[in-house]
Amino acid sequence: MKVTFARTRPEDRDAFWALYQDAYKALILEQFGGWDDAEQYAAFLRKWQQQGYVRILADGEMAGGLWLRFLPTHHEIADIQLYAGMRNRGIGSAIIRREIERAQAQGKPLRLSVLFKNRACRLYRRLGFRVVGQSAYQHHLEV
Repeated sequence: MKVTFARTRPEDRDAFWALYQDAYKALILEQFGGWDDAEQYAAFLRKWQQQGYVRILADGEMAGGLWLRFLPTHHEIADIQLYAGMRNRGIGSAIIRREIERAQAQGKPLRLSVLFKNRACRLYRRLGFRVVGQSAYQHHLEV
C-alpha cells in the first residue's frame, strides 16, 4: 500500500469533520461519558482553522488526517486520525516511524499527547514512546 500526503482544501472540511467523529466519538464517550455535537464541532473547527492538517492517502484514497508541528525544541504529532477501515493495516505505524526518523535526524524528540483510554497508547509504547507527563485526561509521550 502506497501512503502519500496532500494538502487540505477548504472543501475538505466536511470530510475532516466526519473523520474527527469516526476517530473520536466512541473514545470520547468511553472516557468522558458523553458527546455533545455542538461542543465537539466547535473544538474541531478551532483545530481546522489553524490549517495544520494534511490528508493521508492510501493508494490515492483518503485514509485519514495528520497534523505535524516542527518546533525549535521538538517535533510534535498534534493529531493523527485514520478512518476505522484503515486502522490496523500498518499505515499509522509507518507514518509514526517516519516522523521518529525525521525528528531524530535533526536531534530532536518527537512528542504527542493521547487520551488515557485511546487504544493507540499501546502502539505508541511499542514504537518506543515513553510517558513524560500527563494532564487530567491524557498522557504526554516522547521518543
